[in-house]
Amino acid sequence: MLWPVKPIYILIVAPFLPSWLYLSRGYTVWYNLTALVYVLTNIEPIRRFVIVQGIGVCAGWYAAMANDVIHHGRFAHILYMNMPSCMKTAMVDESGEVFYTYNSLVYMAISHALDTFLHPGIAYLLYKAHRRAGGTVEEIFSWKILAAAFVVSRLWSLVHIIHHNGKIGAWYFGYDIYHLNDLDCWMVAYVAESVAFACMVGYKILHRRNTNMQKTNKKAKEKAI
Repeated sequence: MLWPVKPIYILIVAPFLPSWLYLSRGYTVWYNLTALVYVLTNIEPIRRFVIVQGIGVCAGWYAAMANDVIHHGRFAHILYMNMPSCMKTAMVDESGEVFYTYNSLVYMAISHALDTFLHPGIAYLLYKAHRRAGGTVEEIFSWKILAAAFVVSRLWSLVHIIHHNGKIGAWYFGYDIYHLNDLDCWMVAYVAESVAFACMVGYKILHRRNTNMQKTNKKAKEKAI
């Protein structure tokens, strides 16, 4: 049986994968690769991990895009500038400026469609799969999953800071990975990602508190009876 693939096979193949597949690539690529690992292995905790990872990715990415609009008046330029070269050349000129023609607008529409699928689309589809399998929202935000998603996010930064700057750090800033006009989007993205994780942690704490209160009230009622 070819599917699901046993994780050991992926671990064996991983060291032989070309570095361009994961190095100097945006965190979205790591997110997409993790989703692919889930599709290949069908391991349930990985599905929950990708959902949480996707929430952080989407928070950071769309906050960065919103910042580009609000502070620089550039709608989705960072999206168009970071599409594959075959599409980018149809939307961005040699000086790095986005231009608008009928042909470029078609590619922009395709860019937004791909962006929707590869960012919130994947997380949403896996969330629906989780719910169809009988999973709850509370199960998604387990402490292990939240911690793992945050650690991998910071691991991405660590790897690229070492690779590009020869230093150690937890939050990467630079022009080496994404094609950008300004670096301020990095800070906005990291703040938004942190807020997203804080909200998930807050939800987890409040749900546990409510669950404990319900159990306490139930025991009190049973004693009263």
